[in-house]
Amino acid sequence: MDLLAYCRYSSENQRDGYSIEAQVRAIKEWAAREGHTIRKFYIDEAKSGTTDDREEFQKMIAESAGSGCKGIVVHKLDRFARDRYASAVYRHKLKENGLRVISVLEPLDDSPESIMMEAVLEGMAEYYSRNLSREVRKGQKEAALKAQHVTGPVPYGYRVDEHHRYVVVPEEAAVIREIFRRLDGGESIADVTRWAVTHGIKTHKGTLFNELAITRLTQQPILVGRFSYGVNSKDGQPPIIIENAVEPILEPSIFWRQYEKTTARKKGPRSRLKEEEYLLTGYLYCEYCGSHLYGFKSKSTFPLKSGKVQTYEKYSYRCATKGSRGSASRRLDPEYVPAHCDLKNIEKFALEEFVFGAINYCLFSGDTSDWIVAEMLVRSKKKKPADQKKIDGYKSELEKIKKQRDRLLDLYLSDGLSKEAYSAKADELNARAEFLDREINRLSPDVPVGLTAEDVRKRLTSFIESANADSPEYKKRLLATYVERITVSNERICIYFKFPIPGLGDKLEKDFGDYFVRKNSNTPPDVK
Repeated sequence: MDLLAYCRYSSENQRDGYSIEAQVRAIKEWAAREGHTIRKFYIDEAKSGTTDDREEFQKMIAESAGSGCKGIVVHKLDRFARDRYASAVYRHKLKENGLRVISVLEPLDDSPESIMMEAVLEGMAEYYSRNLSREVRKGQKEAALKAQHVTGPVPYGYRVDEHHRYVVVPEEAAVIREIFRRLDGGESIADVTRWAVTHGIKTHKGTLFNELAITRLTQQPILVGRFSYGVNSKDGQPPIIIENAVEPILEPSIFWRQYEKTTARKKGPRSRLKEEEYLLTGYLYCEYCGSHLYGFKSKSTFPLKSGKVQTYEKYSYRCATKGSRGSASRRLDPEYVPAHCDLKNIEKFALEEFVFGAINYCLFSGDTSDWIVAEMLVRSKKKKPADQKKIDGYKSELEKIKKQRDRLLDLYLSDGLSKEAYSAKADELNARAEFLDREINRLSPDVPVGLTAEDVRKRLTSFIESANADSPEYKKRLLATYVERITVSNERICIYFKFPIPGLGDKLEKDFGDYFVRKNSNTPPDVK
């Protein structure tokens, strides 16, 4: 199938695989794997997805009509558009031109099995996540309103008393004043770091000061008495800022001079290209030392008989303690002892196959499978009959709004309407459309009424055997919904669940056996 491709990055978000090179590479690899042909790439650099004022994007929409292609492929859907209304409008235009939007990392499937499985996972995950998050946020907000220490490390220069309030540590305060005196006198951060290391000054973690620690000091307004909480919050809640809530260590003029200098020197994050995705990162912990495991790539070369040199790449999970050499300044500490751990590197693909095989076996067999089927049947019977007349009315109104928005956009694009008038009316229509969408979803049954146990079991089996169940997105959701953490040693693995699994309990413990040392073996992991 012939396709067009679109790539975009915004100036404030050029990391974690979002660089143009990473997107182009991912799209080309996907197209080769699926047997498609990319006719042309459209690329917008340093452009936000919240606006449709993108040169290459508009060019792609205009040229799509006569391209003869069947779709637009993007790395992720948010590369196409982040604004829901803009996305719907341009999807509609592409549909009229005979094209659809395809995402490499977010394969969409409208099958009933996918919808049902998504409802099961999302419902359970949302309940446990929201309930816990609500209670935690409530307690943290109350503590913050009293200018008490909420979470995270205590800033250098302070300690926390029995009432969770910040108290100045005189010895550390003297160090901070000397650091800022030197910075204010013209010394560089590197010069001040060398002074701190020479005098053996250590952070709260017990390590010698480095340049990053000095830089962070210049970005902490608590040093002039300002308490702040939630400044970088992503939930839209206003931050809590209380002036003169803490005993200051520095004069405001000295602190803010260095604050402005550090802010001016800041650079954006460097783009990174992920060759492989380590799905278990954040869940894996070493049984010997308690450290987390991270993704690790190693290379080795060996000569062939033909004289060529073959490069072999291996992807593994590695204990953080085993892989840590410590920072340069940390190694200057005469008391520093290199970290050591006995955990061997574990081959990535084998470990992930073992873990997800074990999870799927526990969740979709025996008592647990019976429990899921029973829960789905209960939900289908308890669900009130849908008010179909009202749903049809809402759907009819929603279709009219979609046509109105299309006509409004055409009028704006033909210069028949000012941008202010267009934006005001578009916002009004968009708000009504969102309300109608919510009402339709609320009134519609999320589980088909009248299902039998055999119907549910067949749909579960069909989904588990589908390609969607093997996608990274589904596996991430599976981990986030059920798994608390996973511990590994050289002999065994233990999966701890967030809540008891019927017929199993709150954990699953298995010996590796020889699964991870077999050579050229396609034998699936023994999880039974």
